[in-house]
Amino acid sequence: MKRSFLQVLISGLSGAPAQVIKFVFLALINAVAVYGIMIAIPLKSYSIAIFVAVMTLLLDYAMLNPRNIPLKYFVPGTVFLVAFSLFPTFYTIGVAFTNFSTGHAIQKREAVETIVRNSYQPTPGANSYSQIPACAGKAETCTPKSGLVMILVDQVTGGVAVGTQDGLKAVKEEDLVYYDETKTLLNTVQGYTRLSRTAVLSLKCSEFLIPTAATTYINGDCNTAFEKSPSLRYNAVKDEFTSTFDSSVYRDNGEGAYIAVSGPHLDIKDPSHELQPGWMVRTGLGNFQRILSDPDVRTPFVRVFIWTVVFSLSTVLTTFILGLGLALVLNKSKMRGVKFYRSFLIIPYAAPALLTILVWAGMLNQNNGIINAILDTPWIDSLLSNIPGLPDPIPWTGNAFWAKVSILTANLWLGFPYMFLIATGALSAIPQELSEAAEVDGAKPWQIMRRIKLPLLLIATGPLLVASFAYNFNNFNIIYLLTGGGPAMKDVSSVAGETDILISYTYKLAFSAGQGNQYGLSSAVSIIIFFIVAAMSGPTFWRSKAMESMN
Repeated sequence: MKRSFLQVLISGLSGAPAQVIKFVFLALINAVAVYGIMIAIPLKSYSIAIFVAVMTLLLDYAMLNPRNIPLKYFVPGTVFLVAFSLFPTFYTIGVAFTNFSTGHAIQKREAVETIVRNSYQPTPGANSYSQIPACAGKAETCTPKSGLVMILVDQVTGGVAVGTQDGLKAVKEEDLVYYDETKTLLNTVQGYTRLSRTAVLSLKCSEFLIPTAATTYINGDCNTAFEKSPSLRYNAVKDEFTSTFDSSVYRDNGEGAYIAVSGPHLDIKDPSHELQPGWMVRTGLGNFQRILSDPDVRTPFVRVFIWTVVFSLSTVLTTFILGLGLALVLNKSKMRGVKFYRSFLIIPYAAPALLTILVWAGMLNQNNGIINAILDTPWIDSLLSNIPGLPDPIPWTGNAFWAKVSILTANLWLGFPYMFLIATGALSAIPQELSEAAEVDGAKPWQIMRRIKLPLLLIATGPLLVASFAYNFNNFNIIYLLTGGGPAMKDVSSVAGETDILISYTYKLAFSAGQGNQYGLSSAVSIIIFFIVAAMSGPTFWRSKAMESMN
C-alpha cells in the first residue's frame, strides 16, 4: 500500500529525529529565557525574572518527562495563557493604581540622582573648553568606565589638561602631539590614543563628568565642554531640594514629585513649581477619582463614552438589518444564482479589514476622494444643491457629524457580510413547516416574519449580536485608520477627538497625550471599559439564555 507524503513525513520525524528537534527547540527557548532573565535582573524586574524562570522550568519538565504525556499539551497552552492573557491583565490592573506616566516611571532614588545631575548649569564667568575624546591605552578596549578620558583645551588661555572621572591632570608642553610641525592643531597627548570619529559617535559624552571641586565639574558634548555648578542642592536628612539661585525649597508631596513649598514658584501653573522627573508611587483610587472629578478628563470621557455606545449600537443594528434583509431576499429555493450572489456578498468580509479601511479613507478624502468626485458630477450636484445646509464638498473626515457618518458607513460595509452569514444560517435552521402552517392559518408574510422567524432568529443570533456589540465597543482599527479619532474637540482641552471611542481615547492617553504618556490613567480607563462592556453584555446574554429555555 502506497503511503501519502504526510505519512512519510510523520514517520521520518519520529524516533531520533524527533528527539533532536525537541532538544533544539527547548535549547532555543531556554537560551531566550536566560537572556530575558539577565536583562530583567539588572533592571530590578524580579517578578518578571521569576515568572520567566518558573514558566521555562515547567515547560522543560513537561517536555522532558516521557511519562506525563498530557502535560506536553497542557503546559504550553497554560504558559501562553498566563504570558499573553493573565499577566497583561493583572499588570494593567496594577498600573491603574499608580501614577505611572512620563516623568513618573523610575524609582525615587533614581529621580533624585537625575534631578541633581540635570540641575548643573554653566558656572557664570567660567571658561569653555574644546573637548577631544581619547583613551588611556588601546582604543579597542576603551569604555566610559575604563580608560576613557577627555583632552581639554581652554578656549581662552589655550592650556591643555586631561580630564578623567577622578579629576583634571596637568599636561606638560612636551607631551602634546600635534598634526604638523606648525603646532596649530592638537591631535592628542602622549600616552593617550585619540578615538576615531566612528568610535566617538557611539559615546555619550554628556554623561562623562570631570570633577573640578566638591560640587562642580566639567561636562559637555564630544566637542565642547563647560564648567558647571548645581542650581539645586539636595538635603538627604530633610529629603528636600534648595535652589542656589532664589532659595526656593522643594519637598516630597507624597505623590511622586518634589514641589515648591517656599519661594517664587508656589503657583501650580509655574513650570518651576514641580521638579522633573518624578517617580512612580501607588496612588490608590487617584486615577479613578481624576476621571470623575477632573473636568479636562471627565468631560471628554463622558462624550467619548456616549459616542462609543451610539457607535456600537448603530453598527450592530445597521449591519444586522442589512445582513438579515439580504439573507431574506436570497432565502429562495427557486431563485437562480443564489450561490453566486451569496459568494459575491461575502467579499467585503473576506478582504483584509486593514486594507479595506485604508481604501475607504482614500475614497472619503475631501479634495481627491472618488465619493466627492461622483457627488460633484453635474446631475448629482444639481440634486444635492437643493438640500439646505449641505456642504460642498462634503468634509467626510473634517467635520464631527460627517466623520461619524463616514465611520458608520465604512463599518456597515465591513460588518454586514458577517450578519448576512449568520442570518442565512439561522434561517436555514428554521423548519419550513412553521411558515407553511402560518400561511394556512391566514398569516401574512410580515406577520410570519415578525411572530415566527424573528423570535427564532434572535434566539440563535442573540449571543452573536452581543459579541458583535462588545467587539465594536473596542473596534480600534476603524477609528484609528479612518479618522484618527478626529476632528479635535474644540470646547475642551483634551487629546480626545469627536470620533474617538473609549479604546482609541485610552490609546491616546497612553501614547499621544500632550504632556507625555499617562499609563496609569489609561489603565484605569481600560478597567472601566471592561466593567461597562460586562454590565451591558451580561444581562443580554442572560436574557438570550432565558429566551432559549422558554422556547
